[in-house]
Parts: sequence; C-alpha cells; structure tokens
Amino acid sequence: MKSKNLLKLVGAIVLAAVLTIAFVPGCAAPEPAPAPAPAPAPAPVPAPAPTSTPAPAPAPTPAFTPITLRAVEMGAPIGIRQETELWIDEEVEKRTDGRVKINMFWAEALMKRKEMLRGTMMGTCDIGLINSAYYPTQLHTWGIFDTFVAGPADFGAARDLKLKCIETIPAFNAELEQWNQKCLIVWNYQPVMLGFVDPITGFESLKGRSVRAGSAWHLKMLEAAGAIPISIPGSENYAALQRKAYDGCLDAVSSFITYSMVEVAPYLLWSPKMWIGHPTMTTVNMDTWNSLLEQDRETIIQIYSEASDMEVEKNAAYLKEIIGELKAEPYNAVIIEMSDEELATWCNLPGVTALPGEWVEEANAAGLPGDEISATVKSFIDEALAKE
Repeated sequence: MKSKNLLKLVGAIVLAAVLTIAFVPGCAAPEPAPAPAPAPAPAPVPAPAPTSTPAPAPAPTPAFTPITLRAVEMGAPIGIRQETELWIDEEVEKRTDGRVKINMFWAEALMKRKEMLRGTMMGTCDIGLINSAYYPTQLHTWGIFDTFVAGPADFGAARDLKLKCIETIPAFNAELEQWNQKCLIVWNYQPVMLGFVDPITGFESLKGRSVRAGSAWHLKMLEAAGAIPISIPGSENYAALQRKAYDGCLDAVSSFITYSMVEVAPYLLWSPKMWIGHPTMTTVNMDTWNSLLEQDRETIIQIYSEASDMEVEKNAAYLKEIIGELKAEPYNAVIIEMSDEELATWCNLPGVTALPGEWVEEANAAGLPGDEISATVKSFIDEALAKE
C-alpha cells in the first residue's frame, strides 16, 4: 500500500516538473520560421504592336553639272532655219533651268558641211546638221525621196510624210544609229523652180532646151522630159546664164532671189509640188543624248516639235513672199505655174518612173530591202498628194 502511494507521489512530482519547464519563458522550443512567401509572378510583357515597314525616303535628285552642247550650222544666222535654231537655243536653256545650253557654231566654223555626219558621230560636235544628199552611201536610204518629181506642196504634209517614213521604216533609223545619232527635227526646203533666159509657154518648153541642175536625179528627170541636162558648179550658174551658155536652170525658189538668178533667167516655170525630196535634219550624238537627265530629254523633244511647227508656218509665209517679190519691181518675172495634168505627165514619163528602180538596185546591193522601202515611200507620197 505504501509502495503504491510512493509511486503516485513520484509520478505527480515528475508531471509537475514537466509542466513547469514547458511554461518557463525562454525555455520553450522555438517556433519554426514561417516559410518565405513565394515571389510574385512577373507581370506579362505585352507583345509589341505590329508596325508596317516604313517607306524608304525618296532618293535625292542627283546632282547634275550644267552641260553646254556644241551645235553646227552650215549657214550664217540668217534665214528661217537659223532663226528657228536661235529660238531653240534660248528655249532649251530656259526650260531646263540652265542645265542644258546650246553653243551654235555658224557657217561651218567648227567643221565643213560634208564632215558633219562623222563629226557628230565622233562627238566633235553634239548636235549636227545633216544634209542627207551629201552622204549617198552612208545614208543611202534617205536618197529614195529624190527619185520622185513631186511631193506634197504643204510644208507640214511634206514634213509629216518624212517623219512617217522614219517612224515606220526601220532602215531610216538603223542608218542613223550606225552613225551614233538620233533625229531631232526634219527641216523643210522651198520647192524647186525652172528659170529660163528666153520666154516659155509651159512644160512642153523643156524639150530641146539645155538646163542646169545640181542633183543627179534632177538631171535624169530633165532628160526624161526632153531637156538637155547640164551639170556645172552652182557658183558658176549666174555667169553662165548671163552669157547664155545654156537655156535655163532648176533650183530652189528662194535661190532666184538669194542668188539673183531671176536677173538672168526671168521666165519661170514651177509647181508648188516640185519638191526637194531629200531631208536635211538636226541630229544629236547618242552618247551625249543618253547623258542628259530624262526630264531634260523630254523637254528638248517638246521644244524641237514646237520648232518644227514654227518652221512650217514661216516657210509657207516666205514662199508667198518670194512669189510676190519675183512678180514685182524690179524683177517683173513671168511666172507660169504648171497644171496638175502637166506635172502628172512629167511624173509618169518612163524615164521618171524608172528612177526609183535605179535606187532599189543600189539599195539591194548595199544590203537594204530596197523594193520594200521604195514601195512604202511611194505609197506615202501618193497618199499625201491625193489629199491636196
């Protein structure tokens, strides 16, 4: 009994001690440290808004050094063509804002007229004046026009006919391109006229008369009409007519005033359709042309187009002026205009209709499609004449 009580007493003491230790400050077991709070999730980064690729900045206008083009002219700065060229020079400088200027060398100052085709090709000049009659082998195609007695009387129609040929018959431009050139304008000629030292009555008066002409084709046309063809230099023509070495001459209408031919050959026979067929044109060296700004090339083409219309109007007015001057004092020339029937008679003579065929043979031998070129040119001439 005593031993049970002893055991209870000891147990009570031990329990009391345990409880006392549990509640003594500082002696309690340390509380575990709280777990660290998780790091906040990073805020989502918004995707960048889609953007369009910016357009590239416009390329700056290329710097362009002003250029002066050297141009050649056969004559002095007097006459319709020369006046028109002066206008062209002024307009080119003005409309290109001074980027392009033209320096004209008048009266063959830079090169002789028969050197202008090669000189333009080589760049001795930039702009050439090319009379195709001076280059029968180099510009063979262009000679086809001279094998026809008549062409349109209207200067604009004559110009348009030649431009149409250039634009539609490849051989014309091909020959120019071989000489590194591009045509800018086709110039007009005044028609031709026959002048005689003694009175005449009409086309039939040609038979048996000796007549001088400067072109081989014109000499053949005169021969076909029954005249005796005479070939001497133009510089001797006035003196020869003055002493009546022959009966007459065939020359441009304006020559009878310019060179005073009417003084020694005052009996005149003509038709406004008796043309000088071969073109004289202004061309530009292709290397020079391609070096210009495109906008300046377009401007220059427009200027030459306007100049061509101007020249057509001036030539029409000048022809009327010449005819009036020839009829008036002091010349009092007797002028007979051929009828269309007389002109058709001349055009249809066998010796005349054969001339294009002679040109075709030469063209074929030179490797050109002569038959095709001749037929096309003739159709264009016939079409133009039919409209008048």
